[in-house]
Amino acid sequence: GIFSDRVDVSIRQDYMHEEYWNSSNVRDTTQQNLLNANVTNPFFIGNFASLRTSDPDLYARMTTNAFFTSSTIQRHRLLRDYPQMSAGNGLVFANLPLGKTRANSLEASFTRRFANGFSLGANYIGTRLRELTTVHEFDREPWYWQGSQDGRPHRLLLNGLAHIPFGSGRKFLRDGGILAAIVGGWQVGATYEYQPGQLLQWDSNVFFYGNLEDIAVDNPTKERWFNVDAGFERDPAKVPAAFQKRTFPFRVDGVREDRMQILNTNVMRVIPFNSGRRSLQLRVDVVNALNDEQYNAPNLDPTSTQFGVVTNAQNSVGRWITFMTKLTF
Repeated sequence: GIFSDRVDVSIRQDYMHEEYWNSSNVRDTTQQNLLNANVTNPFFIGNFASLRTSDPDLYARMTTNAFFTSSTIQRHRLLRDYPQMSAGNGLVFANLPLGKTRANSLEASFTRRFANGFSLGANYIGTRLRELTTVHEFDREPWYWQGSQDGRPHRLLLNGLAHIPFGSGRKFLRDGGILAAIVGGWQVGATYEYQPGQLLQWDSNVFFYGNLEDIAVDNPTKERWFNVDAGFERDPAKVPAAFQKRTFPFRVDGVREDRMQILNTNVMRVIPFNSGRRSLQLRVDVVNALNDEQYNAPNLDPTSTQFGVVTNAQNSVGRWITFMTKLTF
C-alpha cells in the first residue's frame, strides 16, 4: 500500500464562480448565450485617455492589445476573477501541494533456473492506483478520486529458454554423429508481455442517464469498443452547452484502450570448431512474432456516427526479424 500527499496540482485562478454554472442535467442554451453575449468593455482604452500624457509608453502598449482596443467583451469574462487575465489558457496557479495519490499493489515472481536444459521465469504485478483531482474550473482544491493513467491493473511478463536436447552433453544423440552435428547445439528463447491499455479519457462533458457499469463490454471490437447504448445523450441538440457542471467522470473504471500484448522469440546455435577454441554463432531474433496490433482509442463523441468506433490507425511496432552471425576466435 502506498499513499502520497502534497502532490503538485494546478488550480485555475481566473475562474467563474459556481453560481453561474448550469447544475441541471438538461442543456441550457439560454444561459450559454447570456454568458457569451458581448457587453460594454470597461477595460476599453477610451476609458484611459489620461494615460496618453501620464504614461505614454504604457498607453502605446495598450493600443497593441486587443483586450483594450475592443469596445465589447463577453459577459462571462467580466464575471471571472482577474478578468483582465482570462484570455487564452487563463491564469493558473501551478505546483500547489494539494494533490494526493494512493495505490494498492501485489507483485509475484517465479523463477526456475536451468534444469535439464530449461529455464522459466514469470512476473506479475497487480495495481490499483487512484489520484485526487479537480472537476470544475471553480474548484479551489482537488476533491474527486479517479483512476490514474500512470498504472495498469495487471502486468504479466513471461520468459523462457530451452536447449534442444540433442547433441553432445544432451539427452539424445550425445555420442555424436552426422545427425547430432545437424540438430545439436540449438537453443530457443521467448519473452511475452501483457498489460491492459490506459483508461479512456473523456475530456468533453457528456450527459449520461444510465449505469456506468454497463459501458464496458466483454469483447471489444473496432466497430463497438464499448456499449454506446448504455445511456449516452446522442442528440446534438441536447448535449451539454457551455458552462455546464460535469456529472460524467473523466475516466470510467474498466473502460480502457486496447491492451498491449507482444511475443518475442529467438533461435540460436553455437557451432564449435578447432577443438572448441573457436565457435560460430548463428542467431535469429523475432520481435512481435505474432505481428499483434494495438489499436488507438475509439471515438468518444456521442454525437458522432462513429461513436465507440476505432477510427485511427493501429499503434503497432510490426514484426521485426534480425539475423546475426558471430565468430569467436
